[in-house]
Amino acid sequence: MAALLSVCMRRVSSRHCRLLHSRVSEQKKGFFRRTVAKGVDFIKLLLSDYKAVAMDTVSDIKERPIKASFYISVLGVFGYAFYSNPDYDSFDVEVVKASNELLQLGHIVRNPESDQHLQNILRWRNQGILRRWNLVFFSLMWTDNYNQECVSFEAQCKHLKPRWLNFQDRIVDIGVFGRWYVMKKKMTDYDINPAEFDGDKLKNSSPWQLPGSQL
Repeated sequence: MAALLSVCMRRVSSRHCRLLHSRVSEQKKGFFRRTVAKGVDFIKLLLSDYKAVAMDTVSDIKERPIKASFYISVLGVFGYAFYSNPDYDSFDVEVVKASNELLQLGHIVRNPESDQHLQNILRWRNQGILRRWNLVFFSLMWTDNYNQECVSFEAQCKHLKPRWLNFQDRIVDIGVFGRWYVMKKKMTDYDINPAEFDGDKLKNSSPWQLPGSQL
């Protein structure tokens, strides 16, 4: 009798487990189907919204072509400015190119302003105080007080950091649309020395030389 009861209990338990497993599987399948259905409905709704926005945009462009052209032009300019925002390496390349151009000239015909500007940049770069500030659509090259690796009190104290009131005096160059415009302006007449046309000034002027070891 006990053996028969044990066999019956095992059969009931086995049937119960199979039934429970079947219900769990159905619940999982149902949850998966509901999740997929909700995802598909969300994508359809999102595409419908985008379609409505696109149709409204096209309609507005047809009704106000001048205004639409202005906004598209502004977006295009900002997009190109963001894409072509120059980095530190591009500035370094311009410095090397300008150095090579000046090194090919003698001090008699070399523009002192171009030479001095490049000398300052080379000195600041070697001192490790030349910084680039990325402003998304354009960049600023400026000079800090100390090298980033300097751990002195003056270098770490926040109260001795560069102030906004005189920050414009620290700006070295402005980069936008893939160009550095201060460097371009300084190198416009790099091969013309105004003192060349004044004999006395040329006689008293000292040679301008770029140290090749700093390139």
